[in-house]
Amino acid sequence: MFATLLLVLALVSTPVASPIAVDFTPDTTVVLTGEPIVSPLVTTDAIIVALASGDVVALSLDGEPLWDTPLPAPASNALVLMDDLVLVPGEDGSLYVLDRASGDIEETVVLASQPLVQPIVVEESLFVGDIRGTIHVVDRTDFRETNAIVVGSELYPGAVLVGDTIVVVADTRVATAIDTQTQTVLWQSVLADNAFVLATTPADEIVIGGEHGFVTLLAPTGEAIWQSAAGSLPVTDVTMTDSGVVVSLEDGMVVELDDATGSVNWRSVATSRVWFPTDQCSESCLVMTDTGMLASLDVTDGAITPIVVVATEVTVAPVLSAGRLVVPLTNGTLLIWNHAAE
Repeated sequence: MFATLLLVLALVSTPVASPIAVDFTPDTTVVLTGEPIVSPLVTTDAIIVALASGDVVALSLDGEPLWDTPLPAPASNALVLMDDLVLVPGEDGSLYVLDRASGDIEETVVLASQPLVQPIVVEESLFVGDIRGTIHVVDRTDFRETNAIVVGSELYPGAVLVGDTIVVVADTRVATAIDTQTQTVLWQSVLADNAFVLATTPADEIVIGGEHGFVTLLAPTGEAIWQSAAGSLPVTDVTMTDSGVVVSLEDGMVVELDDATGSVNWRSVATSRVWFPTDQCSESCLVMTDTGMLASLDVTDGAITPIVVVATEVTVAPVLSAGRLVVPLTNGTLLIWNHAAE
């Protein structure tokens, strides 16, 4: 079962500068035979990784193999934990429901013939979009499809939950909100830029980063609070600070926008594109460049301090959760770092 896994216990890395003052120690490297294709799902007791081959692999937080389940198709978007189940949206339009403990396939729910986006779990239902613009409503007890809501001809591959409302982007630049209780469209808001990144703030506002560097902040009711030009290239990731919204751009620019006005608080330039492993930062946070450099970002002024180089290429966003920073590499290597203080 675990022929696809090789555990390597020493993480070899090349220091670039003195580490920041946190207890952040290299722990484990796991080599997989397949390439991770979406961000790992990190739970309180496991790291679950979807590979390009279609396999879904579970490891303990220390990298020990737990289970390895081959699926008929690879995952098309982020995996989601629902109680004791793992939801895997498939490239083939099926939603695969795996047992969290064993990896057994409990259900295969055929919803479409095209890739699915990240499932959203609410009280009694799952809302799963497909890239052709339909949101499928699935009963979370028996996994029957109970409704289909058409929001456009194309669906941006992401969704966020704001209270009882799901927000997606249809037809590249139409933000669309769906009431999960009535399963109807509440509002639509036309954006000034094609959407690339979708996130929420602690105040349940919606942040949308665009293809040409525009960032839009929408109120939960759909009204635009502000729109700001962070740059001219695509927005690639978003995180929140106490004072604003921090975005990274494709060219390595990192910008903090004031949460009230959208004005630029600071700009900083990294060596390459930056990933934010967490949704929120306070004072400073860890970041990872797509060229494999781990660094510290000071969110008061944007200063970026290199810590260590761990790879030559990172194409899937790393995750910091449950005291672990998990970094998937294109060669099938999974780096797991202990992080005592998140």
